[in-house]
Amino acid sequence: MPQAQKSGDPRTVNPAIVPQADIISWDYEKKELLARLSLHKGKVEKLAFSPNDLYLVSLGGQDDGNVVVWSIAKRDAICGSPASAQSAGNATVLALSRCRDEMFVSAVNGTIRVWELDLPNRKIRSTECQMGQLKRVITCIMGERGEGDITVGVYYRPNQEEAFDHEFSKKLAEAARS
Repeated sequence: MPQAQKSGDPRTVNPAIVPQADIISWDYEKKELLARLSLHKGKVEKLAFSPNDLYLVSLGGQDDGNVVVWSIAKRDAICGSPASAQSAGNATVLALSRCRDEMFVSAVNGTIRVWELDLPNRKIRSTECQMGQLKRVITCIMGERGEGDITVGVYYRPNQEEAFDHEFSKKLAEAARS
């Protein structure tokens, strides 16, 4: 979150002047605006559509840090939540399940959150998948066609001697299936 502006300090930003980051939906054939979705501040980091185009999920940038689920039909927000624990940093990776409209995943270095949409209660609930001692930079996530399967792309320094923990992979698969 930006810091309050201090007199004479050009490195700080007043949160009141962080611009709104809109998501704009267009009908390209008719060349007209369909919707302007406004909840994020600063920038929108990622967008992803559910497999049956029922929902759009957006991930805000570092000034925002929230994940928001939007109804495509109603062109309105259903719910939102902080995308990652404050201590983990800002989530930068987002992917939706390719088989379930109500499931998606966000990630920040060292932590993956598997989200489930509870539409009747207009909430999203997350399950944390900790990577433990593995020092990995999560670069991408992709929902697979299988029941709740997720592929996580990671980066690591070549000089590290640790191998990817297959127990972590099993935990992630179990969290996605539950």
